[in-house]
Amino acid sequence: METFGEALRRWRGNLSLREVAARAHCGKSHVFDLERGRRNPSPRTAAVLDEALGAGGELVLLAGGTSADRKVVALGSTRPAVSVGIDGDGDRPDSVEEIGHRIEALRATSTGAEVLAEFDALVSTIPSEYEATGPGALAPRVLTQRRRVQGLLTGRQPPRQRGRLYEIAGQLSGTLGYMAVNTGQFRLARAYCQEALQVAELLDDRGLAAWVRGSQSLCEYYAGDYWAALDLARDGRRLAHGSAEEIRLAVNGEARALGRLGDRAGVDRAVGEAFALAERYSLPAGMSPCLSFEPYSVARIAANAATAYVSVGEPDRVREYADMAAEVADQSESMWSRCLVRLDLATALLLAPTPDPEQAAALGLEAVTSAAHNPIESIRRRSHELVTHAQPWRPLGPVNQLAEVTRTLTPHPGGSR
Repeated sequence: METFGEALRRWRGNLSLREVAARAHCGKSHVFDLERGRRNPSPRTAAVLDEALGAGGELVLLAGGTSADRKVVALGSTRPAVSVGIDGDGDRPDSVEEIGHRIEALRATSTGAEVLAEFDALVSTIPSEYEATGPGALAPRVLTQRRRVQGLLTGRQPPRQRGRLYEIAGQLSGTLGYMAVNTGQFRLARAYCQEALQVAELLDDRGLAAWVRGSQSLCEYYAGDYWAALDLARDGRRLAHGSAEEIRLAVNGEARALGRLGDRAGVDRAVGEAFALAERYSLPAGMSPCLSFEPYSVARIAANAATAYVSVGEPDRVREYADMAAEVADQSESMWSRCLVRLDLATALLLAPTPDPEQAAALGLEAVTSAAHNPIESIRRRSHELVTHAQPWRPLGPVNQLAEVTRTLTPHPGGSR
């Protein structure tokens, strides 16, 4: 029996993979993998490809088994799978009543407007709840809602509602990926980000795809693969071109990865580009949330710039940007932002031509103790790096105390490379 991939290749004919992917609104590599049996098609994918290639239901049937009664709910569609065989009344004209029943079926939905409004409210409150409770408490709640969305997607909805459900699914998967990074669960983070990226590809949502690239870059940054972090950030910038999301990718992704790679000129360029981009867009005031689908604020840009300059050993630039960020962070409710800015300032004091280890230790202790009850990966990592820089002054009381307190910031039990 012919496989789905073989039938897809036959129906593609002389069309290129790129042409088929464009018609079906999916990636070229996805079509390639389907043809070679590396992936199994979802009902939605089979329905879209079937319609794009005019396969008359053959691809739907091969994807869904031999049942002619199988219903396929495609993205933006509720059309049934094409039945193979003649039903015997194909020449019978429709009645007005039958047409009315079809209209009712087209409008039928298993997801009311109030449910979508509930999900919209959830997505909008995630940034503030993340700052208040942390990933350990918030992630299980978001996961419950992500599973709920998946259940709803097995039902039927009109195209706009279904598209919005897919968008919510992508946003929730993306936030779960980001939170997994900050609990040190890098394998899980990669899986969530890949899931969100697939949704973005299905929706042709470049904004969501760019945001996910930023989170993937962050994941590889903390996993220690700085070249991968750089490549992902640059791909994200390509996707985000012409939008404010490029700011995050330039300073949080590209500049910080370049800093770890020791590219001072690259850091200068990426930081400069981030601030130049900031002048083109209307940005939020204050210290924008670290987990958000909204643009970075100027203070958030400055905080990331300071971190990038820590990596290339430029204490003056660190203090310049950290001071800029601290003025805003100290007035915000973002405890993590205040901690991270202080950790960068403390490191700058140790990197200065005339180091001040006692003041550095005092800043570090202030940061670590305030975050000890709920440390995220970035705080844990930067605290340990500060202690490493302070090793020459370990006999000093404050430095030794900092080292002891930092030891309590243990990795998340589910953390992995």
